Amino acid sequence: MSSGRENINSRVEENVAIVSLNRPERLNAMDTETMKGLYEIVDQMAKRTDVSSIILTGEGRAFSSGSDAKEYLTMTLYDYINHQIIGNRLYQLIEEVDKPVIAAVNGYALGEASSWLWHVI
Repeated sequence: MSSGRENINSRVEENVAIVSLNRPERLNAMDTETMKGLYEIVDQMAKRTDVSSIILTGEGRAFSSGSDAKEYLTMTLYDYINHQIIGNRLYQLIEEVDKPVIAAVNGYALGEASSWLWHVI
């Protein structure tokens, strides 16, 4: 299993954090580990004093196809509940960051990923 962070690219350019989902072969579908990694990176960027805003985007032809349905096939009830808790924490973090969070939507934004669009610019 991956650490999740390897599925996320991040960099800072001119005080703007650019955070990209990097699973283009899965249309940037978010498994639990990727959501954990995204949470950690967004939280880190939110705390940096040299970052004035955060852009979320996706590599390849999709912003994100949402939750990774393939992962659901092997989840226990505990895994599913944990996945939902992590997703909710991620939404809450994005909503509460005291910096503008901008979605640069390229291509598909489906399922769980489309829910983010309610919380960003």
